[in-house]
Amino acid sequence: MTTHPPLPTIRPLLDPAPEYAKWQSEEPIRRVTIWGDNSPWLITGHEDARTVLADPRFSADANHPDFPHTRPGAPPQAPGLFHQMDPPDHTRLRRMLIPDFTFRRIEQMEGAIQRICDDLLDAMTDGGTTEADLVASYALPLPTLAICELLGVPYDDHGFFREKSNALTSVAGDPAEAMSARMALYGYLRALIERRAEEPADDLISRLATERVATRRGRPRRGHRHGLPAAAGGS
Repeated sequence: MTTHPPLPTIRPLLDPAPEYAKWQSEEPIRRVTIWGDNSPWLITGHEDARTVLADPRFSADANHPDFPHTRPGAPPQAPGLFHQMDPPDHTRLRRMLIPDFTFRRIEQMEGAIQRICDDLLDAMTDGGTTEADLVASYALPLPTLAICELLGVPYDDHGFFREKSNALTSVAGDPAEAMSARMALYGYLRALIERRAEEPADDLISRLATERVATRRGRPRRGHRHGLPAAAGGS
């Protein structure tokens, strides 16, 4: 039986694992082993990756029988995960989100993102400490907290959102813990959507919860929730 090198997961500081640079120059399309005898193709070449991502013959559907899950026994994926959709569903939902990612909208978030950065830096230096883990204390929480700001997650719930998002997306995490985190996030987001539908604010969830959006059949209905829980998995 042909054996393939394991998928590199150990990275020095903020750089990718050194194997990626080597393969990118020598063999940008190659097989790797992620667990057991599961050996999908790994693409490290930029142009090759662009070609694959634009080719409709490739699928992002995690429920496809040949999907390369990063751990054995991965549970079936719930419908509505935006990053694991294929067209035309992905295209429809992407169009719904365009207003929240315009240059003007992102520019309006600058102050809030700056506050998040400042708070993380202040927390790193609390107590006069001279050492800190930049990745764990800054690089990892920053995008999750920015997503919280975009979605409209209340400040007091940021810790819960970070904890469950990290458990959900951890490659080395326990599958049962990931499933528990997923269900906790789904429940939380459902409750937040209901709250924002009644009391909208200036955030993405409020807009999607209150606007009239089209279903797959093209009939509009109010408060359509499809796709919103996917935001937790994109942190």
